[in-house]
Amino acid sequence: MPQLDTTRANTGSARAYVDLLQALWTPSTIHPEVAARIRDLMAHNLFRQRLAPDFSSDATTWSSKTGILLNLRHEIGVVEHADGRVFAVAVLTESLVPASSQPGAEALMSQVARTLRDHLRQL
Repeated sequence: MPQLDTTRANTGSARAYVDLLQALWTPSTIHPEVAARIRDLMAHNLFRQRLAPDFSSDATTWSSKTGILLNLRHEIGVVEHADGRVFAVAVLTESLVPASSQPGAEALMSQVARTLRDHLRQL
């Protein structure tokens, strides 16, 4: 399948996605208007069933981009807290089952991401 051939398709790592998020949220070589538009689009992402429930509250905002292809299920995003702290989150998963609906996997993604973010907030 051409979409899974890494020599022909786009690839990325969690680190690369977090670097991209940092460039979008802080001054960088990305034009400020472009970065602002992308942040706005991510803030209005319609697919909010994965990580958003664990990061959304009255004291936070969650902006994200999801990705799914067969057994790959990914989400990257930024959680901004009212106290000014900002965390980039990248969750990349691969399932043995190529099903588009996997609520258990999505729940686990959010649980792990929230646990790691909570740990970082305590540091």
